[in-house]
Amino acid sequence: MFAGTGSIGIEAASRGASEVVFVEKDPAHVRIIDSNITMLEGIAATQVVRRDACASLLGLVRAGRPFDFVFMDPPYGRGLASACLDAMAPITEELFARDAVIAVESDGREQLPLHVGPWILSDNRSYGQTDLDFYRHGGART
Repeated sequence: MFAGTGSIGIEAASRGASEVVFVEKDPAHVRIIDSNITMLEGIAATQVVRRDACASLLGLVRAGRPFDFVFMDPPYGRGLASACLDAMAPITEELFARDAVIAVESDGREQLPLHVGPWILSDNRSYGQTDLDFYRHGGART
């Protein structure tokens, strides 16, 4: 989510991800992603979704193919990470695999919640002025 140039998704595919969905609303970034993913042909299935990441999460629900891992890199300082986590919480069962992980990149100044819906902050890593927060499902799944 907030795929930018797609570099994180391309890296994920190079490390074994069989399918990568890039969600980005900026048309210039989408063109860059489209250009960059040509190197993934034969390595991973790809899909580029040009829409607002938080507002259209239900459109990402894929029958029988829940997400295992989500990397979110929203623009810093706008509260978008927390807003997207809030939007994901009610559709966890439809959108995510049982053992899914959500990783959120931020500038370290945005205080992300310790839990949101069924998601619990399980790890935080700081790299200079950049933070990575990892969320795991914390409740019983049916």
